Amino acid sequence: MTLARRFSLRPIARRAGPGVDAACVALLFGVFSNGCVLAVDSGSLSEGCPAGEKACGGRCVSAKDPEYGCGGLSCQPCALPNATSLCLQSGECGIAACLGTFDDCDDDDKNGCEIDTDTSALHCGGCGAEPCEVEGAEPTCAHGLCAIRRCLKGRKDCNRKSIDGCEVEITSDPKHCGDCERACDAGCEGGVCRG
Repeated sequence: MTLARRFSLRPIARRAGPGVDAACVALLFGVFSNGCVLAVDSGSLSEGCPAGEKACGGRCVSAKDPEYGCGGLSCQPCALPNATSLCLQSGECGIAACLGTFDDCDDDDKNGCEIDTDTSALHCGGCGAEPCEVEGAEPTCAHGLCAIRRCLKGRKDCNRKSIDGCEVEITSDPKHCGDCERACDAGCEGGVCRG
């Protein structure tokens, strides 16, 4: 639906009595000259839009269309992070679906799908997942699985398996003394073979 706009003539400099300067009459025919400007009564733009619609770009659009910001005052499209949008009953922009491996873990539509469950150590593999804990290491999340970010001091991942973390204490293990590949016959102390 196209809206009919109300226009008023506003001379910049002079007026002839109580009426508009005669020079401004030319504006009625689309001629902008003689120091006159065209003033638009913006309050009238929404007049004529039926219930459930609003004025955007000189026409009525649905207040339930995320491409026009739903029921908000702006006509800017909904733009939620890492999500496609829909319109909530409140008239606000909401999440229709999350993109890729992102998810909405805080149930707050305003910040979109804020967690990448593929890389978040707090929500690794899904919003309901327990935070990653890895033995003897700082944890991370890789492809939705808990993994080793780095081993703690004095620990090593000698079997190359994230599931048991950095499982070796290289400061005292005689089979891996100071390093995964160093074994000691007389024992290991402080990462150094005895004797």
